[in-house]
Amino acid sequence: MRPAVVLAATMIVCAALPLPVEAAATASSPVLSAPRVVAEGLAHPRGIRALADGVVLVAESGREGTEPCLPRSPGSAGAEQCLSRTGAVSLFTHGRKTTLVGGTASLGTKDGAFAHGPSDMLLTPKGLVVVMGLANNPTGREALGEAGRELGTLAYAGRKGLRPFADLAAHEIAQNPDGGAGFAGLWCHPYAVLADGNGFLVADAGANALLRVAADGAVSVVAVFPAQTVTTPNGPAQVQAVPTSVVRGPRGSYYVGEYTGYPYTGKVARIWHVVPGQQPRVFAQGFSPILDMDVDARGRLHVLEVEYTGSPHTVPPPAGRVTRVEPDGTAVPVVAEGLTMPSSLSFTRDTLYVADNSVSANGRLLAYRLS
Repeated sequence: MRPAVVLAATMIVCAALPLPVEAAATASSPVLSAPRVVAEGLAHPRGIRALADGVVLVAESGREGTEPCLPRSPGSAGAEQCLSRTGAVSLFTHGRKTTLVGGTASLGTKDGAFAHGPSDMLLTPKGLVVVMGLANNPTGREALGEAGRELGTLAYAGRKGLRPFADLAAHEIAQNPDGGAGFAGLWCHPYAVLADGNGFLVADAGANALLRVAADGAVSVVAVFPAQTVTTPNGPAQVQAVPTSVVRGPRGSYYVGEYTGYPYTGKVARIWHVVPGQQPRVFAQGFSPILDMDVDARGRLHVLEVEYTGSPHTVPPPAGRVTRVEPDGTAVPVVAEGLTMPSSLSFTRDTLYVADNSVSANGRLLAYRLS
């Protein structure tokens, strides 16, 4: 990544940081315009970061894989996940695309239906930090060779590609924070990142944990999110938490949104309030699976949900919506239709951006003008 691009983009993001949730106002939502397509042809888009109006970072998890492959995985509808070098992070400036880092590791099915690679990113004074997903048992990563070692890490992007500095996959093998048993219980899928002083917070959707990464790459556990028992047509079932998003809360705390795992039944997803050193508590509940959260310019928390009628692998893919969460936990619809399996949202002062059609090699970046 060119130093000039890093410096300019960092100045933009520092000027556009949202207010903390504790400063939230209760004014009604702005009126949204019809969505405008900013970009198409995105390869399984995941996290996005709007730095200013018209300036957006996008993580693309990649395309179909070839070989080597990992065992069949629940993270890809039971299909093999195979390695490719098709992941990327791009900067869109008023629709013009600049690839900041390309050719990163990606695990994709051979038919291109699923891919896991770059999941989120963050601009820092030291450069671009990239979250590399895995969505698999981390003990199999070595079978992927040198390229596969990017997966399951937090990495800096440089001229020669990624430079991992924190190994979340190794942490899962050594610590297994949620204590999951068996092959599927040892799981790693770093998904979202938040700057935290000189280090970072990472929501690991595989470990069911919020992790802190120090500046030197040391990993520690901030919170572990418990499974819950839900009622299904076939009787009670245990549902994993699957944390997918983290935003800053009041007085040094954090809010974490959960996707919830199989069987994807009902509105059972929760938003957790995490105070370091204390057990997490439920702040709001009754959501469909949550894939991302952000706050608008007024400091109000918004969540991106997906509505399942069966499973994530149904055709057509699940619909999505954006919901505002009031300080008392009340949910208010913001975008109720027009989204198909979205993956991320990000606000500037005047625009809401959403990554849509994320389980596809033809994902889209949409913009809703606020007025």
